[in-house]
Amino acid sequence: MIKGFLKGTTDVVALHRRIEQLCGEGVADSDIVMGDSADAVIDGLEAGDRLVVCSLGDLSNGLLGLVRIMNRIASRGAVLVSLEERWLEMKPGDGDFARLMEGLARFGGEAVASRTKQALEKRRREGNPLGRPKNAATTKRRMYDWAIELYTTTDKTVREICRTTGIDTRSFYRELRASGDASERRRGSREGGKASQK
Repeated sequence: MIKGFLKGTTDVVALHRRIEQLCGEGVADSDIVMGDSADAVIDGLEAGDRLVVCSLGDLSNGLLGLVRIMNRIASRGAVLVSLEERWLEMKPGDGDFARLMEGLARFGGEAVASRTKQALEKRRREGNPLGRPKNAATTKRRMYDWAIELYTTTDKTVREICRTTGIDTRSFYRELRASGDASERRRGSREGGKASQK
């Protein structure tokens, strides 16, 4: 018996096209199941049955999950056929292991790329910007300049300056060294202040 499974989707046009693909592979309309999981279909498989899917992504979005599903199908004596991944057609007692492993590795890479693409699309839909924020370097430069100005014009401690500006201490000292004579100016101003007090 030939059974079909489709991952649930709200895209009616894509769904209709995929149903036609399964029917073209010999799956009857009444034997096509659609849902989030193929567990019920797999549990109903018997020896000699074929489970046809349009894509391995309908069954799992990761390599480990796919291997587990394939093992469940094989243990029932059934075979899995993917219309997009023809290399995967399982034949009981007759398999090209090297070709299978190569295909699974390819699927694993494609699954990661697909999940990344979905995550990026979700961020775009939610209005979250991708990449570094615009003017991030300019804002950081202003924070460093402000911190060095506080250092040279006030008696605040380095810890107080870093707390005020939100800069970590190590970065502050690195910028201070890069600013040249800032430390000398502060030291000179303090010594001048002490001399005037005498």
